[in-house]
Amino acid sequence: MDGLRIAVQHHGSGDDGLDESLTAHGAEVVSLTVYRWGPPSDPAALTRAARLAGAGGADAVLFTSAPGATGWLDAAARAGTLEAVRERAQAGALVLASVGPVTSAALTARDLPVLEAERARMGSLVRTVVRHFAAFS
Repeated sequence: MDGLRIAVQHHGSGDDGLDESLTAHGAEVVSLTVYRWGPPSDPAALTRAARLAGAGGADAVLFTSAPGATGWLDAAARAGTLEAVRERAQAGALVLASVGPVTSAALTARDLPVLEAERARMGSLVRTVVRHFAAFS
């Protein structure tokens, strides 16, 4: 890789170690971060949302990034509602919907059922959730 200039596009959680590995092999690396995920500006709102979902005050929670899903699940765990979220989701009373397989992995790693978008796009996620609920009306 000596002398190669390689651009690496990173996802929302940032550096994944690829830059260092390529650099160690002699490449010049240009990092591109298209978007970045970070902690919520209002952590209390995140906690309220997790509690609401666990207590039956929400029918669905939609996730658009793996770091966002992990952050929400961590907030639910800290709030003591993750098990209630799991029970509601497994019973079909709460839909946990994901934009795609990378985001879904954060949920399935905690034994949560996931409704996944047909295409890894926000519009597809919304259509998937609307179709899910339309089947019950």
